[in-house]
Amino acid sequence: MDILQALILGIVQGITEFLPISSSAHLILGSKLLGLPDQGLNFDLAVHFGSLIAVIIYFKKQVYLMTKGKFDFIRRKNTEEAELFKKIFISIIPILFFGLLMKELVETTFRDALWIIGTTSIVWGILLYFADKQPENIKSTNSISYKAAFLMGIAQALAIIPGTSRSGSTMTVARFLKFSRTSAAEFSMLMSIPVIILMTVFNLYEIYINNTSNTISYQFLAIGTVSSFIFAIISIHFLMKFVSKIGFIPFVVYRILLGCIIFMLIV
Repeated sequence: MDILQALILGIVQGITEFLPISSSAHLILGSKLLGLPDQGLNFDLAVHFGSLIAVIIYFKKQVYLMTKGKFDFIRRKNTEEAELFKKIFISIIPILFFGLLMKELVETTFRDALWIIGTTSIVWGILLYFADKQPENIKSTNSISYKAAFLMGIAQALAIIPGTSRSGSTMTVARFLKFSRTSAAEFSMLMSIPVIILMTVFNLYEIYINNTSNTISYQFLAIGTVSSFIFAIISIHFLMKFVSKIGFIPFVVYRILLGCIIFMLIV
């Protein structure tokens, strides 16, 4: 790895993590097309940490309410904050089971299969198109039901398949459930916070038990983290403003074109 690769991958991670276009697909595709070596688990942790800090800072008010809600829940206080915490907790249940069960299969079989990335890009793009035609009946994250949170959690678990997009699948389900575009995007990103934290802890554990040495310079890790953080902040701000005015259709077009390009490259 060199400085340019670390910078490019950090930027790609930051831009694509919260847009409904799949960050993993772009990182895998970019590495393959550019002939770059696998960036490794340590670098993945670094760029995900950068995007995690970005979403926490951008939604600092909601994160504070979630944290307060956790303590309200523990104290058995029936508050709006406790309700939000419970819905976020419910949303991560599917990935705790399905995600961990499928992780090994995905990493050994699906991770580098470009035809899968191309297929999921197109299929979820089409689903997002029909989802975005739904009316906007749910305007606030406080109005989300437990059932809706669980269904979005299932969509989030499916995103372990490369090319699906965690944010894309959750926003698609949210729009099918008639969430407004902004509430769909906001709840999707709030859901991502505990998942990214859990993923980071799990990967750190894997590094520890496998005694994986850090072969990447701390300089490159820092570049990846900072660039991911900066571009994730920009990406989140862009997404929230963009979908409220225009909607998800441009992302639909992008996903379908990306899938078609992938199939053209592998044929």
